[in-house]
Amino acid sequence: MTLFAFDTTVADDHDLELGLQSAATQTGGFCAKTRVFPKIGLDRLERTLRRRYELELRVPTSMKQGAHELTIRVKRRGAIVLAPSSVVVR
Repeated sequence: MTLFAFDTTVADDHDLELGLQSAATQTGGFCAKTRVFPKIGLDRLERTLRRRYELELRVPTSMKQGAHELTIRVKRRGAIVLAPSSVVVR
């Protein structure tokens, strides 16, 4: 499940901000501050949901069970890929 977080807090910084950003990034989403320019975050979400791509993960049979860091590279320069930061092999 991917998390898209919209931080509506009326403050420049707060204690839960890093947690929101971390959770969103780890699940392949993003966190947008919407206090000053709410439309920017909503427009980004709309553009993100309009596009679609599929990632195929090929797990070698020699890979041990457990959590593994996920690194993704694409050929297109400037491309932004939203994906989880890790994968669990069972």
